[in-house]
Amino acid sequence: MKTLTQSLFIVLSISGLLSYAVPTPTLTTILAILLHSVAGIVFSILLIIIFWRNKKLPITAVKYSILLTTASGIVLLITAVIASYNSVLLSHISISVVSLTLIIFKITFDKSKKKIAAHSITIITIFVTISSIWLLREKMWQQEFYISNSPQLPKIMNNKKNNSQQYFLPSASKTKHRSLMPEQFFLESKLCRHCHQAIYQQWNSSAHHFSSFNNPWYLKTIELLQQTGNTKRSKFCAGCHDPALLFTGKMTKTVKELRNTKAAQVGIACVTCHAMVTINGSIGQGAYTLEYPDLHKLSTSKLPLIKAVRDFVIKLNPEPHRRAFLKPFMRDQSAQFCSSCHKVHLDKDINNYRWLRGFNEYDSWQSSGISGQAAGAFYYPLKNKRCVDCHMPVVSVENKNNSNNTVRSHRFAAANTALAFFNQDQIQLAKIRHFLQNDALTVDIFALNRVIKTTADAIKEHPATNLTAPLNAVTTQVHTGDTINIDVVVRNKNVGHRFPGGTADAFDIWLELLVLDENGVVIAENGKLKNNALDKDAHQFHTLLVDDKGNAINKRNSWQARALIYDNRIPPGTAKVIHYRYTIPQKKLNRLIVQARLHYRKFSQSYTQYVFQEKNILTTSQSQPFYKKQLATNIAKMPIVTLAKDEITLQVLTSPEVNTVPKLKLHTSDWQRWTDYGIGLLLQQDLIAAEIIFKYAQKINPQKASALVNLGRVYLKQADTIQATKAFKQALHLDQKNSQAHLFYAVVLQLEGELQLALKHLQQVLTTYPNDRMVNFRIARIFYLQDDYKTAITYFKQVLMIDPEDVKAHYNLMLCYQALQQPKLARLHQQYYLKLKSDDSSQAIAGRYRTQHSDANRESQAIHFHELHQYFEPVKSSSMAEVDIQ
Repeated sequence: MKTLTQSLFIVLSISGLLSYAVPTPTLTTILAILLHSVAGIVFSILLIIIFWRNKKLPITAVKYSILLTTASGIVLLITAVIASYNSVLLSHISISVVSLTLIIFKITFDKSKKKIAAHSITIITIFVTISSIWLLREKMWQQEFYISNSPQLPKIMNNKKNNSQQYFLPSASKTKHRSLMPEQFFLESKLCRHCHQAIYQQWNSSAHHFSSFNNPWYLKTIELLQQTGNTKRSKFCAGCHDPALLFTGKMTKTVKELRNTKAAQVGIACVTCHAMVTINGSIGQGAYTLEYPDLHKLSTSKLPLIKAVRDFVIKLNPEPHRRAFLKPFMRDQSAQFCSSCHKVHLDKDINNYRWLRGFNEYDSWQSSGISGQAAGAFYYPLKNKRCVDCHMPVVSVENKNNSNNTVRSHRFAAANTALAFFNQDQIQLAKIRHFLQNDALTVDIFALNRVIKTTADAIKEHPATNLTAPLNAVTTQVHTGDTINIDVVVRNKNVGHRFPGGTADAFDIWLELLVLDENGVVIAENGKLKNNALDKDAHQFHTLLVDDKGNAINKRNSWQARALIYDNRIPPGTAKVIHYRYTIPQKKLNRLIVQARLHYRKFSQSYTQYVFQEKNILTTSQSQPFYKKQLATNIAKMPIVTLAKDEITLQVLTSPEVNTVPKLKLHTSDWQRWTDYGIGLLLQQDLIAAEIIFKYAQKINPQKASALVNLGRVYLKQADTIQATKAFKQALHLDQKNSQAHLFYAVVLQLEGELQLALKHLQQVLTTYPNDRMVNFRIARIFYLQDDYKTAITYFKQVLMIDPEDVKAHYNLMLCYQALQQPKLARLHQQYYLKLKSDDSSQAIAGRYRTQHSDANRESQAIHFHELHQYFEPVKSSSMAEVDIQ
């Protein structure tokens, strides 16, 4: 019995170490766990017998530790039948390590005559062993699944020599085993529900689930893509939208053939994200590798015995299962992980034209203050945020298999109200509405100025010198007959990327401005819906592109895009100023109420009508009575969410003898509002106004370094290096560690030729913001100008490690290698530069479009005014309830 017990102890030690050190999701690990469990049960029985027979012998520390180890193992086996408790598993591992250590100490102590030396060697051996096991378990695991960029662009497009991608081109997605996958692998998300019920229910309502042909808007896009090219081109989108079709080799068929298949209804299944094993940097475009797990068929078996053993092993030791479906980059590098599909470009294989940037949430986030990686931001949150912090917040759930009852939400709440409305999913719709209205954006009717037309000199006066602001903080008076400018500030406060994100050409997002009399009757407006259609005079937050014939890209047909007309999105942590002009009516009025509302509708009304013009768009699984009966009336009225709103009151004077004098209130509580206004003016290049406003902001809070930095940025734009230097030095006097002041002061020094001093300031910024591409680029340029090409190359490559598609870095690397007489590398980066640079000839198309469309031409101007439409007959104001989702 003693020999058997000792043998079992050795088996337990080896199998335990193997299970802990290398918890790979393989059959070997599973067998080791089962062997450890069986051996543990037998060992426990033998131990009880031995201890009972020798109960009169004294119990030593070693015996205590063995008893505790055995007891914790028994508890673990019992709890594994009920649920998974990591605390019990960790206790068992910890006690086992202590027990094994004591046994080793006892053996070396009993057999060695040199007790101190023996103990020292034992301690060192144990330390080295534990460290090695930990390194094997954790560090190697982390290093194997780490996302990093390369200074060279990956050849994911037009790569005909890469046989591993032949099944999937022009998609950048691929499989680890370089072949197709079984369809059933993607259709088994319900199996995950067995343990992850709350997560499954969240995913089941999400846009991820409805990313494929169960999304009628996407289905119509692919249908159009196939009609305007060959079917193979639709694979380009499939890596991120239709993995169940792409990886099973079905994406060569038409939409009509695929729309009602099971694989076309699954969307982004659980395994799509959780079976990814590599992400090709932050290049995006679906550049990931999917792995078909070795034990998939066994683990999804429907045989009761195998299912019971599977559940038991997972609950006993969840680590192998976790490692199969939760790689380190999914948590530690979640933003880069998300970039694999939320950063897009188009290339010749899809547009028969050239490389073009599509939507790009990742770089917008990475180069902003939200990420904490950009030195030149206007604002920084108290805590840096990643994609998951907004779109996968931690939520409480009832989950018997999760001891802390919290998970990251898999609703992926963002802005897709259309799908939730179409699916009649009221819970998902409410979650999205809450997400959109949760202080993500703000609207501020901030300033007003009277348009003076009395003298030629007065016309030359800049409007910013004649301001009344902030409007809800001062009494605002206007005269009947006055023409006034109203400035509304829309701030992107908490959206971690440009607003709107995604395919920004396909939404209706606009600012509505209403003027009401004291009875609540609308007497003037801009941006009010007419027959559910958007007013062309409204200010929209979107992008407008056109094809080579000058037709607007309005059917999500981005592959036909050739020229950008305008981009009215708001970068993260910044603001836009929208200017309105209004003439007060010549009639008796006591007061006017001005309301501003920021509205959001997905998708644009014109695109939704285009999608649903065919009744057979609905798949079998969606052909419910609701859609058949109310398709014409309800789908045409997609929900509109009011994201933010503001309201101010104007006093109207009718007596010409009473003079209206501009009023300003400079109070510390309004510093943020003045700053937002200044940022909006600066970004639209209204530098005179921005200078005036930032001076007001600096006067409000003279001890705030950022106010001086903002003022210095205006002077820098004006090429006034003397005033810029003064502002940045004052900012550094207030805050010596202010990275923004160091950065922009370095820019001034570069302009003045003080390269070494500029380098000193930039390197100080780099210690805080090592992943700021602008800082790395400017340092590289200094070394280039000093003929230190090798050092310059190091920093230019660092820029590419942040963004492999940085066109300026490739251009400068070409220059560096030319200077070093390395023609091969110079040609390589020249090719990259020519691939990524914008097509200057496309502006000819844009110019023609602007001349033919006055509304688009107006929106493409950095500074423009929107005229309010006067109502000569009373119009009742629509309530917010009529605008918001019901």
